[in-house]
Amino acid sequence: MTEVVAGTEIGDAVTAADQAYHRKDVHGVDEAYRHACHLAVKGGQDMLFIDLAVDHASRLMALGDAALALRRCEHHLTQHEHPTLAVLRAEIHSKLGNHTAVLATAKAIRRRWSLSAEENARLLRVVALAAADRENYDLARKLLEEAGKVIPAIDRELLLITLHEGKTPVPFEELRGERPHTAADYLRLALALRREHRYEEAADLLRKGAYAPGVDPALVLPMLCELVVLLRILHQDEQAEILCPRLAEAARWVPDQGAAQEMLDGISPVGRSDTARFTDHVAHARRLMAETGINDLEAGSQLGEVECRRRLGEVERILGLFRDAGLSEREIVRWHLVAGELELALGNLAEAVKHLRVVCSAEATLPAVKASALHLIGHAFHRLSKGDEDDDRAARCWEEAHRIEEDIARRQPSDVIRTGLLLAAATELDQRVAAAVARHRRCGDEETAAAIVVAMEAARGAMILPALDIKLTRDLPKAHDLAGARQWLTETARELPKDQVVWMLHPGQASVHHAVIGRDWVRHLSFSLQGKGRRGLKDAIDGHMAYWHPDYLELSVVAGEFDRTLAYITELLGVAEVIPALLPPGAKRIAIVAGDELSDIPFGGMVLPGAVDHIGLRYALSDLPCLSALRPLRQRSLDRRGDRSLLVSPPDDGLTKSRRRFWRPRLEGVDVSPDNLRARLATHRHRWVRIDSHGSFAHGDAEQSVLKLHEGRLSAAEFRELDLSRCGMAVLGACESGMAQRRGRDERTGFVRAAMLAGAASVLAARWVAEDAAAAAVLDRFERHVRYLPRDLALQRALLDLRRDTDRGHPAWWACWTLYGDAGWQTRVDPIRRVLRRGFHQWRNLVPR
Repeated sequence: MTEVVAGTEIGDAVTAADQAYHRKDVHGVDEAYRHACHLAVKGGQDMLFIDLAVDHASRLMALGDAALALRRCEHHLTQHEHPTLAVLRAEIHSKLGNHTAVLATAKAIRRRWSLSAEENARLLRVVALAAADRENYDLARKLLEEAGKVIPAIDRELLLITLHEGKTPVPFEELRGERPHTAADYLRLALALRREHRYEEAADLLRKGAYAPGVDPALVLPMLCELVVLLRILHQDEQAEILCPRLAEAARWVPDQGAAQEMLDGISPVGRSDTARFTDHVAHARRLMAETGINDLEAGSQLGEVECRRRLGEVERILGLFRDAGLSEREIVRWHLVAGELELALGNLAEAVKHLRVVCSAEATLPAVKASALHLIGHAFHRLSKGDEDDDRAARCWEEAHRIEEDIARRQPSDVIRTGLLLAAATELDQRVAAAVARHRRCGDEETAAAIVVAMEAARGAMILPALDIKLTRDLPKAHDLAGARQWLTETARELPKDQVVWMLHPGQASVHHAVIGRDWVRHLSFSLQGKGRRGLKDAIDGHMAYWHPDYLELSVVAGEFDRTLAYITELLGVAEVIPALLPPGAKRIAIVAGDELSDIPFGGMVLPGAVDHIGLRYALSDLPCLSALRPLRQRSLDRRGDRSLLVSPPDDGLTKSRRRFWRPRLEGVDVSPDNLRARLATHRHRWVRIDSHGSFAHGDAEQSVLKLHEGRLSAAEFRELDLSRCGMAVLGACESGMAQRRGRDERTGFVRAAMLAGAASVLAARWVAEDAAAAAVLDRFERHVRYLPRDLALQRALLDLRRDTDRGHPAWWACWTLYGDAGWQTRVDPIRRVLRRGFHQWRNLVPR
């Protein structure tokens, strides 16, 4: 630098600038240097002016105001054009993320000036970063290595390229010691986390950086854009939308509004297709593919055939535009991914698989992209399916894709984010259901509808089946075997009573799939989750379950929250459309097979729009773990029927006693202990057992849920070891006895499962804490009705009695009661005696005449 003489006016201005710089006073630095530069120009000291101008812009950048630095640098260039200032302007553009301006500036500099070795190296460095921004990583690395021969500080740039390239991910642990100060620091660390699929941590880091003091406001926009991308990956779209005002504010600080708009367009759901950038075109092509919906197995296309063809033609044009272009490896992967999507949409399945296999085998393919390609390959194999081999290949692709998505979910630190990612990740079983739905949409016959039922059944837990019959295994037909699916369904449902149907539900990622099965027919309907997705459905169910707690139940009824949340779930599931469309007029009884989070819904408490009664009062409901359990449970029930029951009633502990206790065998008072209960059941004299006691559900481990007896407690694990081999039914009067914990693939553990494993064919239990008096009334009335009605109809009549005879007609007091397992007869008496019993009840005014 040209020496500045102390004591002169310029020297005093430079001293003032130094002092302001150490105080981090941007305004003071700016004013002092502007005065010094003006004096240098006025005095004709050109070399001193260049030195002062460079210091001026450099120090403004160092203080975190790159936008002001760019304005001052451009102003100084109007007063004296010089290569050093021009290179500095290119560096400021690079810092601001305006790589288009970098390339234009570099081109103009080389046409006009011969650069020194240092200036040339500095220019190579920013051109390399511009090449990396366009994903030309090989060129970027070569330019940086050339620049590194002159300027040593290029390690961070090489690291950034490595992170962007993703071939050899840099472990975040190697960078953890860095303390970020600038926007570039935050972005580099966030990118390192993203390459390890630690999306939640990367998003948290960028949130911190976007609001960190001292970060240049002109550099906040790139951080926010990356944050929006991460939030969408984490399925936090609402959080991403909340950032929109902040994005607009940050964009105003960017000096080049064109560059700011380009960054905003890059994250826009609409995007652009009028640029020369490959990434813009391929993003536009993928959006067009998504809008057609042809490859969406769940929803299908919502556009007309002409519009779909137009959009597919545009995608084909875009792919042709870049077919012979010199693309980077990452760009080649993206090209083949879109090409595979296009061929799959056009029905060219073998070609689709070829393109998508290129995506899966490429070194530059990110795991999330590989998972998407594997899902699509599975769809192609499923549509090609002509035998077991194709079915197995489709299943293997879907399984591998789900393993990748599970691994990504496990890397997120919070349960909420992990759960959200897992809910959004379709398992191979979800994919099989969606593929069966897509095939039915194309064909629409009974065989493809039966294949949907088989796919839904495969997604239900079946570990309980061997306990129902030692020889029983669930041998479901393969996905390609449509005739086998129809035959399997016919054999499974042939013993259904004429007035009973099975209603199966399966939650997908964007839809809920419904199937209603009769003795010799099946109907299907898929209902969109209205943009809420599976996570929105689960949140709604969890929100309703929060009101089951005894401290909140009555308050939720008074405030209307119980009804509101259940009505919202009813709307999400499309129940108002499903029941009129799928249920025949003669149906009076429904056995529900609801998997995953849907198993927690109290369907009986739902009200259809315009209806007077709740579903549980209009229809006699029961619950099955899976459709395959229908026949073995019915067979088990046949030889365990009878009216002889055992009432188990511990000493008076505040519970309302049964009014029917004096005429029947009972174990009560101080005699109620686990050992005595085991001994009484071992006599095999009782055909059903009712246990009235307190109980509690262990949310951490359902096997440790307990029934409280006089001496000791009986856990669910211990209950499973009781001998119920001659009992057709277990009636559990304890609170929360019907609650279950889902484990593995839709397996539910708790007292209901324990009772069935112990030998019972059916279980009556409460999903939440039932009010004592209402519980006693329901169970007493159920006992009377079950002497001449099937179990599900007996429960329905008991609930109707409760509503008629008490002030507990709200479903909060009775919808908790659910009949699990076989819904058939408990009594063994012949039809004539059942009619006589019914008449006797009517005579005593216990039921309406």
